[in-house]
Amino acid sequence: MTLVVETQAAVWTLVMINKLVAIATMVAVAILVVVKTTVLVVTLLTVANLAVVQTYCR
Repeated sequence: MTLVVETQAAVWTLVMINKLVAIATMVAVAILVVVKTTVLVVTLLTVANLAVVQTYCR
């Protein structure tokens, strides 16, 4: 009986680790997407501001 219980515990532990890894991966990807989007938006806004400034300063 002990072996069965130990095997089940080991399998359960592996499953939980896999779930945690999957969640961590999704979170990391989400953070990367947010960061990239933020950088893109900031860059676009900066370029737009520079264009506006150049247009009005001439």
